Amino acid sequence: MLTALTGGYRCTPVMQIGADIYCDSQCIIGELERRHPSPTLMPTSEQGLMWCLGRWTDRTLFDQTVRHVLGAAGYSQDKDFAADRGRLYLGEDWARWGFGAD
Repeated sequence: MLTALTGGYRCTPVMQIGADIYCDSQCIIGELERRHPSPTLMPTSEQGLMWCLGRWTDRTLFDQTVRHVLGAAGYSQDKDFAADRGRLYLGEDWARWGFGAD
């Protein structure tokens, strides 16, 4: 249901306000800050630093963590789940990584 709601966007979190759908942590935080600026969600006046750190954790750190978890689960994963997440996070040649295979 989430994929249909977001038009194919597969990531979380997702926030809905009325008919508007907001995908991605930074987009959601930005909209919440715009609607309710006080109290702020930013713990410091260095907002640029917070946005950069958030971008890094949402992209680079998250992607590397998912790859590690998928690899560590190895053969214990459901084959359909492994194929779906393998293509999503490791690319079309995901099977060379060996997880979820016979």
